[in-house]
Amino acid sequence: GTVLFGRLHGSTGAQRTLGMFLNTLPLRLRLDSLSVHAAVRHTQQQLAQLLHHEHATLALAQRCSGVAAAAPLFTALLNYRHVGGSSVLAPNAQAAWQGVHTLHSQERTNYPFSISVNDAHEDFSLSVQVDQQLDPERVGTFMLQALAQLAHALAHAPHTPLRQMQLLPETEQAQLLAFNATEAAAPRWHSITQAFAAQVHLCPQAVALVDGELSLSYAQLDAHATELAHRLRASGVGPGQFVATLLPRSAALVIAELAVLKAGSAYVPVDTELPESRQALLLGSCRASALLHLPELCPAWAELPCLAVDLARPVDPARVPALDLPGTGPESAAYVMFTSGSSGVPKAVVVPHRGVLNLVLEPDYATWRSDD
Repeated sequence: GTVLFGRLHGSTGAQRTLGMFLNTLPLRLRLDSLSVHAAVRHTQQQLAQLLHHEHATLALAQRCSGVAAAAPLFTALLNYRHVGGSSVLAPNAQAAWQGVHTLHSQERTNYPFSISVNDAHEDFSLSVQVDQQLDPERVGTFMLQALAQLAHALAHAPHTPLRQMQLLPETEQAQLLAFNATEAAAPRWHSITQAFAAQVHLCPQAVALVDGELSLSYAQLDAHATELAHRLRASGVGPGQFVATLLPRSAALVIAELAVLKAGSAYVPVDTELPESRQALLLGSCRASALLHLPELCPAWAELPCLAVDLARPVDPARVPALDLPGTGPESAAYVMFTSGSSGVPKAVVVPHRGVLNLVLEPDYATWRSDD
């Protein structure tokens, strides 16, 4: 916001009328693509245009802005004012009005931050008021840094883009850089199956999956998934296709998802608690090529190849034939999730391998040990 004199466009005799004509109005600026010099000129032009509306009420400006009445139009105030010919920098400057003596003065606004430029013709001073809750010393440091950088740029590099100005003190810059020191090595794998295969090779006997009384090592989990992937390929499932998993949250679900990925396809989880009509709708929407289910939950309505995930079947890792992994890349689809369908029809969201790897391998996601 900025303070307006209120007398420049007043009625006849406004200059000789005693009283307060001051008004406060918002100043809206678009400075993103401007240089330092252009930004200053643009601000000057906007202030000149605002003078034509110096008698508009703040309530009118609020109504025209579209901002809710409870929200302030601005929380910072700029006041540029002329204070006479005597220097305001002199501590014992005398009042310009003869016979009038200032006994006491106090400035106060209802805005958290305000800055006044006191123009004394030969020199000027700055008066700043900051709400105590905002840490005035810190805000004052920001202001001095911004003004110093702006003055230096105007004098030596006026065409510098405003967005490149270093407006934070060095201590604040260092603190922000420390807060944002989140650089991490990018995943070295191109797919989930590559990452899983690397872990199987690293610690095949480590526990990979626990489901109640069932515990599978990485080698056992890999064997179950590979055996099921062979069955999927034998049924015609291949890269670029979608396979639905009608399974509860269990070891069978994890094996099924890995098997689908090993076959080069993307899995589509289908909630077992959904009505059959809803389940059929999801399968039709994703054009699933096959359906994985528990032996006791074989859906009679499914018109596509159905394969049971039976953990009771013994699988010997040494007897499971090796499986050539498909050329799955980071952008290949890993799985499909359906939204809740607020519009009445669920919408599919395809998640690539890259998204899963970036999330799981993010340093703040989980702490992994080599034997996990």
